[in-house]
Amino acid sequence: MVQLVGITNRVAYGASSTSAAGLQGQLARFEKELADCVNCASAKTTEGKQKIEAISLRISQIRERIEQASQLRSCLQANGPASVPSAGLGRLIDVKA
Repeated sequence: MVQLVGITNRVAYGASSTSAAGLQGQLARFEKELADCVNCASAKTTEGKQKIEAISLRISQIRERIEQASQLRSCLQANGPASVPSAGLGRLIDVKA
């Protein structure tokens, strides 16, 4: 028997809603910060452009994590936790040995 361990296991038992809400909160905060940076006087400076690029990258990372969580949640709802591929989200332990 193979048992899911780590993040995947927590998602299987309902922790995903908390992390999804946390990710949505982070996304909203960074999008507001990006809007502030784009509309400020220093947006066209080298430092301003670097800050905008860093915030944009962070927003992309958060959106990717939200999408991964959504796909995992869909897979769990459709098939149950036993059929979820690990895909780097957790580790598998063979407990039969």
